[in-house]
Amino acid sequence: MDRIRNDSGLNIHVVVAGDKDQSKIADKHDIEFVPIPNKPVSRKFQKALSRASKHNPSSVMVLGSDDIISTNTAVNLYNTVRDGYSVSGLDSIYFYSTLSETRGKLIMLTRNIIFGAGKIIRGDILDKLDWVLWNKDANCALDAIAQKTLNTIEHSRCVSSGMLVDVKTRMNMNKFDLWNKKELPEIDVNLFYDMLSEAERIQLKIIIKNQII
Repeated sequence: MDRIRNDSGLNIHVVVAGDKDQSKIADKHDIEFVPIPNKPVSRKFQKALSRASKHNPSSVMVLGSDDIISTNTAVNLYNTVRDGYSVSGLDSIYFYSTLSETRGKLIMLTRNIIFGAGKIIRGDILDKLDWVLWNKDANCALDAIAQKTLNTIEHSRCVSSGMLVDVKTRMNMNKFDLWNKKELPEIDVNLFYDMLSEAERIQLKIIIKNQII
């Protein structure tokens, strides 16, 4: 988020929810940390959304802890809802492997839908839902649950293109191999590396090293 804040000039308040005490690193990066068990995941996401509502934001973007979005993509998504769309999101997502067998491989999945990762929703739309998108306990299909909730009210949608990378490690519930087996197109990995800040590149190297140990 430091990169996006610095490069875009947008006033971004970040809320992170999780079970480990990350308050020190969160404070370092001006992030609001909300302690809550990681499972059920839907409850964790809803907790973060409820906390975000207290800041009366004009819009909210949903990202997982392994998602990295380019600055241009984040700005473009924000601009679509600023200009009037209720919801905006991406029709493609990239998966990057940190694991030894496929390390450094970048593949792309495209669908004729808006993916949950990177989806941005206007604050006034969330007001109509009392800021509740996830109303049941679940560890998967979170976007389907959120979309079902959104479908209870009238809203406009914008499907955009951009770059959002899901960095896959041993800790992911949905492993890289799950997508790699689908023979998705491989993309030049430098497109991912080039969008990162120097600090992010260093952190990525640490993550890769931890997969080897």
